[in-house]
Amino acid sequence: MFHPPTGVSPAATALAPVPRAATHPGATDIVLISPYELDKWVLQQAISHKWNVLHVHTCEEALALMGYILVPAVICDREVGGRHWKEAIKTIFTSPHPAPVILATDVYDWHLWVDTIDNGGFELLARPFRDAEEKLYSAVRHWKEGRIRRTWDQFFRR
Repeated sequence: MFHPPTGVSPAATALAPVPRAATHPGATDIVLISPYELDKWVLQQAISHKWNVLHVHTCEEALALMGYILVPAVICDREVGGRHWKEAIKTIFTSPHPAPVILATDVYDWHLWVDTIDNGGFELLARPFRDAEEKLYSAVRHWKEGRIRRTWDQFFRR
C-alpha cells in the first residue's frame, strides 16, 4: 500500500519519492485499487513477472501514485474504498495522467460490463483473475497508442 513518508503532510506527497515494491527488471507497473490484501497475491499469481502490481486501497492513493510514475493500466475493485466505482473510474480517466481502468468483480455479468464501458471503464475482470494478463496487454496497447483520451472525448464530450 502507498503511504507518504513519515512526517510529510498529504498536501506535500506530490514531492515525495515513490515507494517501490519488489520489482522485476523491465516489468511494467500497474496499479491495483482494492480493499483486499489477498487480491494482490492472487493477481500476481495470475500474471507473469512482466508486471509489477502496486497495491493501494483507495482511488486517492492511486491518483497520488500516478502523479509520480506513468501507469499504463489500473485494475479497480468494484468495492473500492472511499467512493463509488463509477466515480473512481471517471476520476482516474480524467486525471492528468489517465490510464485504462479494468473493473475487478466477483462475477462477470454482461449488464455490469455494459455499465463499466458506459462509465469510461476499459474492461471487466472476474476473480480469480485468470484472464488478467490478456486484458492488461490490451489496456496497455490502448494506452501506448494514445487511444484512452480519444475514447473519453468520443463518448463523454459530445
